[in-house]
Amino acid sequence: MKSAIVLTQEIDDLNIAADELTSGIREKIAFGRSSIGIVYCDADVDVAELGRLLHENLGFDIVGLTTTALIERYHGYCDMGIALAVITGDDVDISIGNTGELSKDNFAERIQGTYSHARAALCEDPRLILLFAPYIADLTSENYVEALDEASGHVPVFGGVSTDHYDLQHQKTFHNGEAYQD
Repeated sequence: MKSAIVLTQEIDDLNIAADELTSGIREKIAFGRSSIGIVYCDADVDVAELGRLLHENLGFDIVGLTTTALIERYHGYCDMGIALAVITGDDVDISIGNTGELSKDNFAERIQGTYSHARAALCEDPRLILLFAPYIADLTSENYVEALDEASGHVPVFGGVSTDHYDLQHQKTFHNGEAYQD
């Protein structure tokens, strides 16, 4: 398994941003049999359009969330930008699940169903779950992790919760061309 990260500070013209990210990641890494693109970006970005463009350009699933700021090894702190990480390999199987909109009343059931569907696409049990969770005022990150822990039989979970510029009104998660506030 291999990975690489690229960053752009272009957040207004998503065609330019997607082209910069796509060409930058292709220069850094050769894609294997199974790949995923993970994006962290400013809350002002139209994430549905960004996800659609990157998915179209790269040909594999793009998932991500909005964030307050980015910290990257070579660029340091960036309060307005887009980071794309690609994980790829011939020796890894990746399956994507998307719960759609969540609420306090449906999150556990949706997480269970989404996990079951994503697991069915794999030949063996997963060894890691990456979680891109929405910020919902009456849920905590522990709620998501506990639901996934139960659904998966205790597979390790790693991830984050979407944020914005501190008012928590514009944060989103996304998968390819679909974006979700909750």
